[in-house]
Amino acid sequence: MRKIVLLLAILTFTASTGYAQTDGVVSPAGDVSTDAHVTEITEEYMVYGEPMPDILEKFRLGEAIQKFDQVRGMEMQLTGIAQKCPGDDCWVILTDGGQKAKVILLDDRLTVSTDVTGKEITVFGMLEEFLPENPDQAKTQGDAIPREFHIISRSVRVPR
Repeated sequence: MRKIVLLLAILTFTASTGYAQTDGVVSPAGDVSTDAHVTEITEEYMVYGEPMPDILEKFRLGEAIQKFDQVRGMEMQLTGIAQKCPGDDCWVILTDGGQKAKVILLDDRLTVSTDVTGKEITVFGMLEEFLPENPDQAKTQGDAIPREFHIISRSVRVPR
């Protein structure tokens, strides 16, 4: 009797593992990504982090920096060209129209490839002005402190 119960248990386990499913996101082409951080796949792009919201606040980075006083404190979609971050303090640098901002991923567990240099990407987050801890050391020509911007990003859309 024990042998029969053991045999049935083995057969049940073996059969159920053949039907196991993989959690992930399926693209329209049928590609499956099991990266837990991918929330959407299309033929054109992949979204990492939180789902990219469809909102009205969509700007090119250069435009958002020019309107910074009006958009301060707003979450928005920002688009620009990704450049390699020179240090460990950001994921990439987003550039547009001579302006730049360091992209910092809100979820530090988020893994997004840094192989996006030169690609146009969109991030969802908040644009913030970074103020140096020691303004006297940050001063360059004259008394002007150069403006530096960071984007605290919750979502990243990368072309495929």
